[in-house]
Amino acid sequence: MCFPCTVFKTFSANFTVSYLSEKYASILLSTVLLAAVAVIARVVSRRFSKNPYEQDIYCYTMVIPNTGYIGSALVGNLYGQTVLLNQMLFNLPVTFYTYTEGYRMLTGGKKMTLKRLINPVMIALMLGCVVGILSIPIPMVLQSVVDGANNCMAPLSMILTGIAISEFDLRKLLKIKMVYVMTLIRLIILPFGMAFLVSRFCSREIVLAIVMQYAMPCGLNTIVFPKLIGENCEIGAGLALVSNVLAIFTIPLCVAVFL
Repeated sequence: MCFPCTVFKTFSANFTVSYLSEKYASILLSTVLLAAVAVIARVVSRRFSKNPYEQDIYCYTMVIPNTGYIGSALVGNLYGQTVLLNQMLFNLPVTFYTYTEGYRMLTGGKKMTLKRLINPVMIALMLGCVVGILSIPIPMVLQSVVDGANNCMAPLSMILTGIAISEFDLRKLLKIKMVYVMTLIRLIILPFGMAFLVSRFCSREIVLAIVMQYAMPCGLNTIVFPKLIGENCEIGAGLALVSNVLAIFTIPLCVAVFL
């Protein structure tokens, strides 16, 4: 519930019609970048494995970083609520992709479904938009609960990552060679390449959004979703382990270079 509370708090406090009219170009740019990465990831993932499901895991990892629990927590703590709203708006295409095509890839589905968009995060987003646009006052008790959950998000995400990875043999995970290659793409090649390209013609605000989206490590969906269909979770666990440890060094480096 921590991330939905963060989403609701951010949108309810800052989202307005005028704000959306000013920032719609950010969503368009994010959509274009997402489409480009998705196409490249599908081609690249075929080089990582001959197994179709493993290809989907690598493709998902390349396209979808952990913008929710890690990225949002960093932006909120470093730059404040207004910048966090900019970030979440920029992340919207990736969020939609995660719960539609991303979910399909990791659960072996043949068709993409929009039913997955009915989830706590999207509901919190819509409610936050309504409250923000209509300037509906939030009761102090509810505000206190939302603030408390929001403050727990960053440490809780690290605890959940550790718990999820602890189920596996770490030595075995660290022996999966392609995990390191994908981590290099996830943490270095993608964020540095995109930030370098976009910094030539976009504002610092957009560069910040790109860095805080694409420089993030892998999330836990590559562990959680495969479990739903009885697939091997070791690759996803390896990606989460290696990328989250190395992101401690690569994220500050990316921020120092471009911001």
